[in-house]
Amino acid sequence: MHNVLHTEFPGLSPYHSLSEPAQVFARELAQELGTSEEMVACTLLAMFAAGQIGSECEVSKSHRIGLSLYMAIGAEPSSGKTPIMKRMKPTLDNLISKHIALPPDEAATRRARRDLLSSRIKGIKTAFKKKHNATILTEDINELADLQKELDAISIPQAPLMGKMSPQSFIKELSLRNGLGILIDDEGAPLSSFHKINPDDITPFLDAWSNTTIEDITKHEQFHAKNPSVVLLCMWQTRPLLKLLRTPEYSENGLTARFLPFIMPASEPKTGYGQVSATAERWYADQLERTIIQLKECRTLTGCHPKLHLSHEANIMLKNFQTTLTWQQRQNMPFDNHHGIAGKLLVHAVRLAMTLHAMETTSHGNMGIDMNTMHRACNLAMFFGMQSATIINTTNQDEMRKQAQPLIMTIANSQQFTHIHHGYTTTELCRPHGLSKKKCERILFWMMAQGWIYPQQAQRQLPTGSIESCEIWVPRFNFCTLL
Repeated sequence: MHNVLHTEFPGLSPYHSLSEPAQVFARELAQELGTSEEMVACTLLAMFAAGQIGSECEVSKSHRIGLSLYMAIGAEPSSGKTPIMKRMKPTLDNLISKHIALPPDEAATRRARRDLLSSRIKGIKTAFKKKHNATILTEDINELADLQKELDAISIPQAPLMGKMSPQSFIKELSLRNGLGILIDDEGAPLSSFHKINPDDITPFLDAWSNTTIEDITKHEQFHAKNPSVVLLCMWQTRPLLKLLRTPEYSENGLTARFLPFIMPASEPKTGYGQVSATAERWYADQLERTIIQLKECRTLTGCHPKLHLSHEANIMLKNFQTTLTWQQRQNMPFDNHHGIAGKLLVHAVRLAMTLHAMETTSHGNMGIDMNTMHRACNLAMFFGMQSATIINTTNQDEMRKQAQPLIMTIANSQQFTHIHHGYTTTELCRPHGLSKKKCERILFWMMAQGWIYPQQAQRQLPTGSIESCEIWVPRFNFCTLL
């Protein structure tokens, strides 16, 4: 059994955080489309988060965390953003239309009833005006009040799927969906519109992530969304995405910390081959439908959204993660200058655990998140946190950063063909650039202080066949974010 009390959280990429069936689907779709399995994995996480929109997780008796997930993928043109979306999003759209959206005939009935009530109310008010000074009967007033009450009670909620919209209309659109919003776009929306507005005007997006009630009250209209739950997946070109996430105002108000960023490594175009197996396609459709059916049944039977909880071991794992985050915010540690990012990772971890759980559970009644799922979710949150910190750190170039560039290039190029967390000896990194071991180690220790790599003891096989113990340096994330 995993030792919960002595757990490390070095970080785990999206693809490697998935269970075996999900990895098979991500790998086969990436091969078919000639794109990155990590990018497919990020999209999978967003789809399954959307499938349980509005759900909550009980962390303690007095503390629940609602599901809101903001994910941003940066990738260059022709990297597979649109093909991935075209293959995966229609399944989500169809299942929501089938299980969640109001049936067309029911929507038509409600609209007709609202029209009749509105007409009746208008008729009574017109009659009141014609009476002039005549006494208005109490029965008429009561009838009008009853009609108005019935009219106000008739709602025609829209499905949570949201299309392109301006940031200013976010509250209205969310209000029309009872506070549930799913916005998945492969052309940068809504982030591509943020540069047009004042950073103070994105507060509704910040509050929606925090499940805080938002409202917009004008002279003629009132819109509000209580305990909102929003899943946002934004695929955008790398350069504008990095520019937005590095904007000082967005770092200060917490927008950057609320996003889970993944930057696709720059690489040569790939030719797709093969196709996703019927087994993998069926897994994706069936598992996502199982998640959405559970959402529907909870709402039908209890009037509430699903409420998950952590097992005892998972709760200990989360507390260990919190301890690790506190430690890593100390001086010269990875989150030394990024307390805002580190402060959001605990919530990110719980929400990612909810998402991984939905991707893996085979029972509608299984609402408990186990220790293994929580451990992978914490490592995944750490991965995204390191990505965010790195994105901000790279705005501050200095002499050591320039000296480290050759090593960064070597690791980034190697990661295109190896595991992201593949380790390197000092000799492997310094020899191609003619660096002395002493200078190379100085650069490596500086890179460790930035939170980019960490040392680890490993066993390596020598050409003679014997095994030697050596120190390797392990990257925590995709080094393409440093280029």
